[in-house]
Amino acid sequence: MKFKINALVNVLAFIALLFSAVSGFVLWFALPRGSGNTGEIFLEIARHSWTSIHNYSSLIFVLFVAVHLVLHFNWIKNIGKMLK
Repeated sequence: MKFKINALVNVLAFIALLFSAVSGFVLWFALPRGSGNTGEIFLEIARHSWTSIHNYSSLIFVLFVAVHLVLHFNWIKNIGKMLK
């Protein structure tokens, strides 16, 4: 059961990371700041929506990483013993 939960958390974290990365590249390359036009659109999505996608997917990714760390807390706690 723990394996399935861990796998699900990892997959969902990866998906959130992909959304964050793609939206970050769109904001960086396709809709750069300072162009003077805040209503710019890429793939029929406005810049402010890309920013929201980026912010929320990044937050979700961080939350899943926190869950991942909680699931592996015993391993993290014992890593010092493993390295000796």
